[in-house]
Amino acid sequence: MAAPSNRVAPHLDVVFVHGLGSDPNGWLNEKTGFNWPDALKEDKHLRVLNRAYHAPMFNFQDTNAVNAEFQSAAQGFLAYLRNNNVGANQPIVFVAHSLGGIIVKEALRIAEASDDKDDNLIFRNTERVIFLATPHAGAAIANAAAYVGSSVRFLGALATSPLGTALGFILQPVIGIIASRAGASKLTLQLTRGDAELLALNRWYRTVGHIETDVFYETELTYGCVHVVDPLSADPGVHGCVPRRAEQKDHMTISKPKGVEDQLFIDVRAIIERVRMRVGMGKHHPVFQKEIREFLSEDYASYVDAGNFKDIPAANDVRKHVEERLRQKFRDLFKRQTITPEQERRAAESRFDIDKFALSLWLETKVAGEFKTLRTFIEKAESSLNTDSGGKEPPTAILLYRAARTLDRVLLELNYTSLEQLLKKAHGSAMQRYQKDKESGLDNGFDANCATQKELHKLMLAAGGFQNVISTLPATR
Repeated sequence: MAAPSNRVAPHLDVVFVHGLGSDPNGWLNEKTGFNWPDALKEDKHLRVLNRAYHAPMFNFQDTNAVNAEFQSAAQGFLAYLRNNNVGANQPIVFVAHSLGGIIVKEALRIAEASDDKDDNLIFRNTERVIFLATPHAGAAIANAAAYVGSSVRFLGALATSPLGTALGFILQPVIGIIASRAGASKLTLQLTRGDAELLALNRWYRTVGHIETDVFYETELTYGCVHVVDPLSADPGVHGCVPRRAEQKDHMTISKPKGVEDQLFIDVRAIIERVRMRVGMGKHHPVFQKEIREFLSEDYASYVDAGNFKDIPAANDVRKHVEERLRQKFRDLFKRQTITPEQERRAAESRFDIDKFALSLWLETKVAGEFKTLRTFIEKAESSLNTDSGGKEPPTAILLYRAARTLDRVLLELNYTSLEQLLKKAHGSAMQRYQKDKESGLDNGFDANCATQKELHKLMLAAGGFQNVISTLPATR
């Protein structure tokens, strides 16, 4: 197991994951002596790790009989990340070659679904994955490897059959040994073109919204005869990701740059540096770090550097009291001063939940007028819920009461796009029901003074106010 480089307060964890039939030396260019992970360790802002795992292409390479499928390899990889605190203190960038990319994706899928908070943190803190010739849809060479194994076994069976020639009889012992051991490994079989598990994994990866993806594919024939991973299979189909050519690289040399002037090294280094700069300019610390420290310095000084509520112990209601303190202080602050659009944008994108918490309180203040109108409607509609509708469909007010409660809940969840869409949907649905009820004589269903119509009008104004507010926010699309 390769040890991580020892750096003080790095901005990023950069994890290299080698491919099928390889090992941590798969990043070493033997001709020039240039080692890719070691070269990046010179940057004091990066903590670089080079993960080793057993990845035989053929069964005869599996001398320790530990051959496993990529799901098992991913479990071990995830344990390695946990044990090395990867992502615990800073975001993660993965650089993965060939099968390594499949291992990374499966580990992230396991981490997302895990009940372990450390696993969840690894998933949430993964900023970027850089794939180098990863066969997202399978590789033709894997089909060939599987074919070679089965062909050799067929030859062995033929040689030992009654139809075997004298030559076959002479070669029988040798062929028998080869036939018993030359099968493709489990990992190789899973990389065959169109493998169902492989395709299902890639469909899942396409649904992940917060991870940025880069892809480089080989342009030269490996051993002068085959593209191991063609451009089509190298493309994960992620929105906004355009696969890039790795010029003058085959499947083996794509993980072995010649040196710092190698164009592939330059391109990948530039990607990592852009992520590091973005992290260093704000994502490494909470947006409201100054305010958090100020609000907690007097009574909760031990937690002034907290960015997430999980960093504060729940025992003895400490976390609950800290949350109440922050709620009160942020509300008081936002009554006196506003936050800038840049702070609002950064807080919406922040990986720290206290930033999200503060942003929700800011939005509550920002839309206070509309919020008050909505709550007034809710109270009046709620007082009328027990009104006998004579067995007919619910009058307009009940329908809108339910819609209003939904709007309230979505607002607090800070999903701007869903809120905007739901407002439009609630508005259209309410107006359709209002027209239907009016035609049925139910528009005055709650009283004779047309109060229902008036409150309907108020809600429409409130919805319009919400839409005006939401239109100024950076929607998460």
